[in-house]
Amino acid sequence: MSLQPNELARREQGALEIRDEALRIRMTLEGLSSADGHELSCTFLASVRAVQDSVERRMLAEVLLAERPVLTADDVAAHFLQTLQPAAADVAQQFPVEDFLAAKGQARSALLDKLKSAATSVAFACGLEVLAPFSLEFASGSFQKQRLRSMQQSLIEQQRAGEIQHLERAAELLKRFEAIRRSTPELSAGRVLDQISPADRGTMLRTLLLASSRGPEAAPRQSLWAVAGPYLAKIDSADPMRKPELLTLPSDLGPLRSVQLADIDGSPALLVGAQRGFFLIHPDDPAKPSPFVLPSESALGFNRILYWSATKGFCGTHGEAGLVRWDSQNGAAPATVIPPSALGAPGPGPRHLQRLDDQRVIFSAGPKLFAWDAQTLETIPSGPNADIVGIVPEADSLIVVRDDGTIHRLDRRLPHEMQTLQQRPSRVLATGALPWMDDQRLLLASEDGAISCIGLEDQLVTEYLSSHRGLRAVAGSASLVAAASPDRQRIILWNAWDGQRPLAEIYLAALTRHRIADIAFG
Repeated sequence: MSLQPNELARREQGALEIRDEALRIRMTLEGLSSADGHELSCTFLASVRAVQDSVERRMLAEVLLAERPVLTADDVAAHFLQTLQPAAADVAQQFPVEDFLAAKGQARSALLDKLKSAATSVAFACGLEVLAPFSLEFASGSFQKQRLRSMQQSLIEQQRAGEIQHLERAAELLKRFEAIRRSTPELSAGRVLDQISPADRGTMLRTLLLASSRGPEAAPRQSLWAVAGPYLAKIDSADPMRKPELLTLPSDLGPLRSVQLADIDGSPALLVGAQRGFFLIHPDDPAKPSPFVLPSESALGFNRILYWSATKGFCGTHGEAGLVRWDSQNGAAPATVIPPSALGAPGPGPRHLQRLDDQRVIFSAGPKLFAWDAQTLETIPSGPNADIVGIVPEADSLIVVRDDGTIHRLDRRLPHEMQTLQQRPSRVLATGALPWMDDQRLLLASEDGAISCIGLEDQLVTEYLSSHRGLRAVAGSASLVAAASPDRQRIILWNAWDGQRPLAEIYLAALTRHRIADIAFG
């Protein structure tokens, strides 16, 4: 027979084997109480060895092997603890807990001497000797909780002091911002922001975004809309954690592909693109959608729908069907269809449809731009051979963003004269706009995961950060920024003024059992 590493002795078939070498034992003394009332645990580590004398070994067998065939380190520790526990309790109540937790000190020395003495007495009575090295380990859960509460309180006080200082600084910056605007009313908000020192621009922007979303003149919070499979989901911007409302649209037009807010002769409406047409929905009465039909089969769908005018009706872009127009009063069939083959652009079909002016719409197909007045299709020279990933409207112009990070401005009156504004360092996957003041900022979802928020008239770049990489859609309102996760399962939300961490993640696919196709505020 042979002893295991944790065994001191073994009796087998009348034969007794005892380890000659010392065995390390660990004795944990629980439930001690310090002088200042904290609970304390102490672990005493020492080595034990059987005394070589035959009489002592018979004593070891009689005391420690009488009721067991094998004597382990845990068995020896349990035998010692019966005497060490009251000895440790006597010393513990003489000192405050911090004296034991300190690296050195009288409390530790007193307890170690007491335990060594008590252990020696126990060892003498059972044929063992106690050997160095000795060590003590202490822990106190109640003291750690007290320290944690104290640290938390200190951090809260520091945070409050920092918030007060931040608010004072923000108020000072707001006064300066308003003073510049009053003295130079012709400057846009972005131009005024550029007059602020670089170190203060970020704070100024956050303050302005917060004020515009919460101030007395703040616009009502817009709902966030999303489409997934047959469902139109409405998310409460004031309470994003509230369960989304789901509206099931008729299946006649196939799965839903896009959603946009529209102003139809002064009345708000939702235009929900589907596989074979779109639905016109009034938010106050969403249960009665009006269908506009494209009588054809396709695996794709309408990526964008817009209301053109009372005379020209509705227009939509479809990856396979092309550019489609319906009369306002006739949703049974399109008035015009321009297939992708007429565009002469390789790759994806038409996308990113916007109004160019009262008479024309503009859209992209791959790297190309096209204008259409319901009769004539015109190609607009558009520069680099990189796919267009977004067209964002401004008051007098359109911002065209390419996937290589190039940003152009196109004058609505002179669309053939395109100005290159910036070249971003990362590949862009999706674009959106963040309204602020009387202006807007551009939202760019890039490959590296962060959403860049840039102003086209200032040099400030901020970011909306998350653990996701490759966000598939992005949208902004005065209070929130939203994006669809790369797998289109979740919607990630940020407060517009705080991009350091998401406000919430909504696992919409768990409710719809379909991936998110598009999102929009409205």
